[in-house]
Amino acid sequence: MIDPRAYWEERSRRYGSSPEGWKAVCHLGGPEAVNRLLHRLQKRALDRAIGRARAARWLDFGCGVGRWENEYAGRAGLICGVDISSEMLVRFRERFRVRDGRLFPAQFDGSRLPFRDCAFDLIFSVTVLLHILDGKSLERAVSEICRVARPGGQIVIVESFSPPGRPEPAHVRFRPEERVVGRFRERGWALSSSRSVYRLLPGDAFLAGKTRRALLRLLLPCYYGLNLLAQALNLPAPPPSQKIHVYEKRDERPPR
Repeated sequence: MIDPRAYWEERSRRYGSSPEGWKAVCHLGGPEAVNRLLHRLQKRALDRAIGRARAARWLDFGCGVGRWENEYAGRAGLICGVDISSEMLVRFRERFRVRDGRLFPAQFDGSRLPFRDCAFDLIFSVTVLLHILDGKSLERAVSEICRVARPGGQIVIVESFSPPGRPEPAHVRFRPEERVVGRFRERGWALSSSRSVYRLLPGDAFLAGKTRRALLRLLLPCYYGLNLLAQALNLPAPPPSQKIHVYEKRDERPPR
């Protein structure tokens, strides 16, 4: 088992200075065209899930160098970003040093988020939970996300899921979808929607060689369009499949 904190520190040092924040967190070693495609598809899925909401307080759980803050800074009263990697947060602060006071990065120590209960109207997290390798650490993370989410708000999670026994890289743990859904359900947050983020991405075998990578750049608009169609039809993807979950909790406070 690798050290997740050390892994992300190294990723940040290698890619964190890039203007495109997704280079620090997307498919390691993948062609830029594929990572750009993946980022665009994740962005579209988030836009669809969040809708036109302009909630006052957002939390980006696993903010990295701030790629989503770059997209959504104008939509919220404030966005707090938390990450386990101090190096990622250094890059975050460098990226947004000239912005106004609506962005607040903070470090998550792996056990407790530095916020009060019910502090956020919207919490979102993009491919973070699968990088929490230990089962108990995952339970703590989900528990903390639910603790700081306001009843009546939303929790939006983008994750890759796979049945047990599938080969996986050392830095991730693919889990069955129902297991992650169950973690949130146990804490009172029910799954209100689940949709595929993508259906078609070129595999590693296709990307071998400069000629095939050049062909991919030409075909990228086609891949994007086909994935949008698959999203609209909510077609299932082969494992590991990436989905976007929206969780909601009824406000249990009595009316005044």
